[in-house]
Amino acid sequence: MKSRTLNLEKRIGNCIINEVIEMKLEHAFLGLLAASGIVTANVQAVKAEEGFAFKRVPVIVNGSGCPPGSAFGIVNGNSVSIIFSEMYTEAARREFKRASCNIRMKLDVPSGYTVQPVNLRYLGYANIPNVSGARSTLNTFASFGASGGWVDRSNFGPGFQSDFERNVDIALSAVNACTRPVTTNFGINTNISAWGPRSGDEVTSMGIDTVDVTLEDVIYRIEFGFIPCS
Repeated sequence: MKSRTLNLEKRIGNCIINEVIEMKLEHAFLGLLAASGIVTANVQAVKAEEGFAFKRVPVIVNGSGCPPGSAFGIVNGNSVSIIFSEMYTEAARREFKRASCNIRMKLDVPSGYTVQPVNLRYLGYANIPNVSGARSTLNTFASFGASGGWVDRSNFGPGFQSDFERNVDIALSAVNACTRPVTTNFGINTNISAWGPRSGDEVTSMGIDTVDVTLEDVIYRIEFGFIPCS
């Protein structure tokens, strides 16, 4: 069905495992310090407000690439991880196939900051026959608050057969929470398209990959910039 570079999967998987372990250790450590009286509740509150509070959040999904109820999000510090099973599509000779996934979630922005998404990371793979007519495309649209725009457009031509890692900058307007906390919407819309070859029995396939670890399947990681208000 697909070809993966195992070293890439292992490297990215280890990064995510280490990150989640660090998150859990940090919360456990703060709890122990609070219980012993070394830190006060006020100090913990300040720590929590340096970014998004650690929690699991529901997401609204629709599209052929992500069935309803199949996704959720984890927010912590300056990052948001969106978790669901992989998107995949394939096209045989002279076929056109498309898969889409539209994700929406609410984010609670702490007061005292202007906040905006600055980076998006995810993995993918494409197996394109080296035959005329075979190709695939990847398009990703992001929205935050009242702003939105295309953040990634990629094309893969005949003969491309590899995994890839996307690490793209996002330039969307900031949400102002200088005077009070703000709850705002964040969204990612992705579509992948595959065109089959004009001849032969090979199949064009493309997907946005998950990193298969025991913790969960992380498919998107979004980094946010928090700028303290003066």
